[in-house]
Formats: sequence, C-alpha cells, structure tokens
Amino acid sequence: MRILIDINHPAHVHYSKHIIKDLLQRNHEIIVTARNRDPNFELLESENIQFIDRGKGSNSMLGKALYFIRGNYEILKASLKHKPDLFLCFMSPYAAQVSRILGKPCVVVDDTEHAKLHDRFTYPFCSTILTPYSFYRDLGRKQIRFKSNLELNYLHPNRFRPDPGIFDSLGIDRSQPYVVMRLVGWGGHHDVGHNGISESAQKQIVEKLSERYKVFISSENPLPEHFEAYRMPLPPHQIHHLLAFASLFVGESGTMANESVVLGTPVIYVNSLPLMGYLREAEACNLLFHFKNDDGLMLKVGELMEYGDIKSAFSDSHKKLLNNKIDGSGFMSWFLENYPDSIAIMDQDPDFQLKFGLLS
Repeated sequence: MRILIDINHPAHVHYSKHIIKDLLQRNHEIIVTARNRDPNFELLESENIQFIDRGKGSNSMLGKALYFIRGNYEILKASLKHKPDLFLCFMSPYAAQVSRILGKPCVVVDDTEHAKLHDRFTYPFCSTILTPYSFYRDLGRKQIRFKSNLELNYLHPNRFRPDPGIFDSLGIDRSQPYVVMRLVGWGGHHDVGHNGISESAQKQIVEKLSERYKVFISSENPLPEHFEAYRMPLPPHQIHHLLAFASLFVGESGTMANESVVLGTPVIYVNSLPLMGYLREAEACNLLFHFKNDDGLMLKVGELMEYGDIKSAFSDSHKKLLNNKIDGSGFMSWFLENYPDSIAIMDQDPDFQLKFGLLS
C-alpha cells in the first residue's frame, strides 16, 4: 500500500514517526509531505525520514490564504507522482482536500476541540476521524475513538526511554532539580485574541523558581536579553528527555504540557484558550493546574515548591493518568494497514485496540 502522510506542525513529526517506521518495516510505501516550519525538517532528518518540502507559510492573513493554495498544490503534485492509496493527516486540511480531488480515502487524527476553522476545511473531505477518548466533541459517523492520546504515540514505554545522559548535555549534575518553561508564539489561527503568561509574571516565576531550581526556557519567539541565561541549550529532538527528568513544567503550550504529564512531570499551564479534552483529563488526575491569566499563578508556584520533590508527590496521579492507555502508534499502524476493514472491526469490537501495548 502507498500512504501519504502530511506534516504541518512539529508535533506531527512525533505523532507519526513510529507509524512511518512500523509501516516501512512491513513493506508499505510511505510518502511524507512537510511544511517548511521550524523545526519540522530538523526533526524529520533526526529520524532519517525522507520528505517532500511543501513550502513555507506566513502569519499574515493574506499569506495564510496564499499558502492554503500552495499547500494543496504541492501535495497534489506529490500525489500525482507517487499515487497514494490512502492519506493520513493530523487535523490539517491540505491532505484531506487533495484526497477528495483524487477520490482516495483520508484518515484524519484530531485531538484539538477548539480548532473549528480547520474543522470546516478538513472534516467534509476526509473518510475517517480518529480521536482520543478524552475528546469531548461528537463528530458523528466518521469518528472512531482510541484509548490513548497522541503524545503516547511516541512517549508510550514501548516507544520511549528517558536518557539520563541529558544531564551531561545540560551541563548540570543529576542531583540538580530543574524546571522547564515554554513560551509560545501565539501565531496560530486559533490563538487570535488569546494570551498566556504576561512578561511581568514570566520574570516573577523565573526569579521565584531560581531560588531552588535550575530554570530552562524554550520559546517560539526570540528570547529577551534578560532571559538569555536561561535558554534551553538542547536541539528539538532531545526535548522529551528534558521534560522526563524535570521537576515541573510551566508553560503556554498544550502539547508540551501533555507531554510533561504523560512523562509524570506536573504542569502549571497558562493559556486563555478552553482546555482540550486531553488536558481536562490531566487536570482531573491532579497533574495539571490551569490558569487563564496571571491571577493566582504565583500562589500555585509557591505551593508546589513547598513539596520539595514535586515529581514524587504526584506519582500516583501519573499512574492514574496512564491507566488503560494503549500504544497509539501500534494501533494506528494496524488501522492504516488494514483500512478500510479496520473500520468495521472497530465498530464491532472497540476493545480490539487493547491488543496494542495496554498500560495498567
């Protein structure tokens, strides 16, 4: 089978990398198209995944509109050359629309309930929509739910082992506790009108946490000079090892927040957007603390610092979160390889998926 997989966001590289490798090992032909967006290409190259460059987008409204046309054109061109039998994308409209033009099925994977603009340009053109059980919207007959979340596609114990060598890369002793802060760029279409941690609160948080922890900051925007000493020194493909050994994550990124909780690292998440289903689940397990603005933020920072060993204090919460979760990459590889028969199998027996790396 020939399967085209489209990469629009860096997280999509992680969601799909094990699916790609699993299917290649089973002698399927995989065509990967990728948007020229940092660090997409770097991540793909670090995984030795070959890809087709589908061009660079823009943050302006006009630029987004023009890129919409170009993105579809580049995927259509690649599809006419490689003739895929099936398309896979992670809530990105380009591949779904091209699949409809060519009369081929498209599987969309979605875990973001509030990305409703993309919904309008994606759902009507796809054949199947895979969502985690925590996804709280009902998408109708096309929807199939799986017992995991997308971060477990690459952070499930079947797929990932934290490397303690990360301490050498960071230049700190393993006994040195540290905290990761992540600041986002707020350039996405669903980010308009929303906000995260104010500049003044960022400074207060870093100063407070630095009393006890080494602080590393990762930012989509250029770091201001006063934060330069806290710059996260690792390449993007090592970020999950960083999160795995952190005492605490503080940030505005929903993806990195959920990566942290999946790895057992408690999270202070600051974002005025509504909580997505997978973050609601983390909050219900007492691993994530959500703030829409700065109100109460410093109080929570101080409260968590009183635990001393923050991570150990939330180990039971971590076990609760992972209970009955599967290896999403194993499930999705099977689902694509057996498509469309896999739809009927899941309709008749939703627990069939429990064969794929069930955690307890």
